[in-house]
Amino acid sequence: MITTAFLTLIFAFVYIVTAPLRLTADVSLPAAFTAAIVTAGQYLSSVQAYFPIDTLLIVLSFVIGVEIAIGVYKAIMWLIRRIPTQS
Repeated sequence: MITTAFLTLIFAFVYIVTAPLRLTADVSLPAAFTAAIVTAGQYLSSVQAYFPIDTLLIVLSFVIGVEIAIGVYKAIMWLIRRIPTQS
């Protein structure tokens, strides 16, 4: 019962905060944007035969993920050192 009440309060808070966004009109992408994405995909697929773009994107995302994890770790350690009772 307490969990249900707590989740209902969280849902109500999110519903109230997002109310202004729900009152706006629906948003759609312009046709030129989707055409640009399709054109870029065609260019990348023609380059893919000679240059492994998929592999490079996977490696790049892994490197970025590791860097973000290192930054989060450093931020947490800095925050822990700022607590007065810790050394």
